[in-house]
Amino acid sequence: MRDRLDWTLSAVARVVRPLLRLGLHMGLKYNQVDAVVRSVLLEEAQKMLAAESSGKPNVSQLSIATGINRKEVTTRVRATTPYDLSAQLPPAAQVLTAWMQLAAEDAAHIRLPIVSEDNALSFEALATQASRGNVHHRAMLDDLLRLGMAVESQGYVELKSDGFLPSNDLQYMLGFLSEHTSDHLQAAVSNVLGDAPKMLERAVYADGLCKEECERIHQIARLRWAALHQELVKELNIAVARSPQGNQRIKVGIYTLYEGTTADEAKPREKT
Repeated sequence: MRDRLDWTLSAVARVVRPLLRLGLHMGLKYNQVDAVVRSVLLEEAQKMLAAESSGKPNVSQLSIATGINRKEVTTRVRATTPYDLSAQLPPAAQVLTAWMQLAAEDAAHIRLPIVSEDNALSFEALATQASRGNVHHRAMLDDLLRLGMAVESQGYVELKSDGFLPSNDLQYMLGFLSEHTSDHLQAAVSNVLGDAPKMLERAVYADGLCKEECERIHQIARLRWAALHQELVKELNIAVARSPQGNQRIKVGIYTLYEGTTADEAKPREKT
């Protein structure tokens, strides 16, 4: 039991390290991070205990499970948490993905009329379909224009991006970080806990490389992903059409990381 706790703590420390680095750069203090951890820990304990007993857990059960004292548990349970853990792609990203798919199938669709009166394909129609009519097309277009992913001219709009990468919008970037990292960890944790079905989670790596070789591999991954991305978007659109009453979601992602190593790690490797 002790080994299991030590292993888990070691894994948690490694996982949260990049997030704490982000927090320090953004000016977060210990008490703010501590408040988030306590709230989320309590929320997860409520879910876990409810699933185990098919009932709402009481204050004592939550206190024992989390190690948070009863008084604080009572206060936090009654309070409305400001931490919304649910996330989805912003509407502008949804319409951009659909637009990129159209443009990949027919380059003429890189440029679209903003609106059309004869049922022809337009940005308005594409945006309405992508957001299921929940967001006005002009709001999504303004977002894409602001982020430099499209340009507008004389009633037309032209695609200027091969992916939704809002690097000049901090709120969007933090949203993507939290959404994608959370989903990746959800899959990994599900696999560790033995939940079914087993989720695909694979990676390949090498060390002792020069930076130029790392970047070459990086570009190979980007090219392969671009092709797979188009195929997946097409299949996802088919899946959506076949699931009018569905309540499941799926995400397929990819990441690449390369970085320098410390002096201790960068030791010459013996040739065999």
